[in-house]
Amino acid sequence: RVCGHEIIRLVRAETFAATPEEIAREGNEARLLCRQTALAFLYKPAGLPTEALAGSSAPSLAALLVELSPDTPLLLTRLDRETSGIVVAARDQDALARRRAQENAGLVEKWYLAVLEGELREERTVRALLDLRGKTHTRVKDTEGETLRHTFFRPLGCMRAAELSPLGAQYEAGARCTLALCRILKGARHQIRAHAAYIDRPLAGDRRYGAKAEALFYLHHAGLCFPDAEASCLPHWFQSLAPGLRDEIFSAFPVRLSCRNLL
Repeated sequence: RVCGHEIIRLVRAETFAATPEEIAREGNEARLLCRQTALAFLYKPAGLPTEALAGSSAPSLAALLVELSPDTPLLLTRLDRETSGIVVAARDQDALARRRAQENAGLVEKWYLAVLEGELREERTVRALLDLRGKTHTRVKDTEGETLRHTFFRPLGCMRAAELSPLGAQYEAGARCTLALCRILKGARHQIRAHAAYIDRPLAGDRRYGAKAEALFYLHHAGLCFPDAEASCLPHWFQSLAPGLRDEIFSAFPVRLSCRNLL
């Protein structure tokens, strides 16, 4: 029974504890997460290139855009083939230019989840200059780089490398890794990978940047914040983490993580 001027508020209670069966049913495949303000936020799995590789007919996220979001044909952001998570596409050139201007002004925040080799015990901000002249490897210099290309690392907790399947088998017994939250503003090629190696904590499995093992590394673009739009997406390996580490992700993350986008 409701009287005049009374307000009923319905609050949707969300649970973040998806079962393994629910995750398997969702699938670790490219898909549309949401649309906001002339943008489409897409999920890209690890192993899928953002754009078609020269001379290759292998699938790419760009090729799937026609199916996933045909009204946003222009890619605004890109991820390395091995990196999973959010990629953004824009509706037209005006939307593309507007978002790039926001990024160049430092108004866009990008948040990643990464598993680093070894134990990181305190927050670090890496300001070292990135040398992008190499074709396959980004080098880091000891001078300070562009402000918008600094990388912030926040350790969320440590784990045994053996818990990382199938990567853990390549590490010595007792080896430790760190789950970290990483923040960048304007990204550069391999920025997080190169800056992590610079502080002696390369991504677990990232042999190119000095890791002791080699596999698809654990790096996931989990949150993206524009001034008037944002999206979040948890990695498919989220459920394999210990409950305490999962709790740390939710308590530390700057944008709301929805079970709708749990993979």
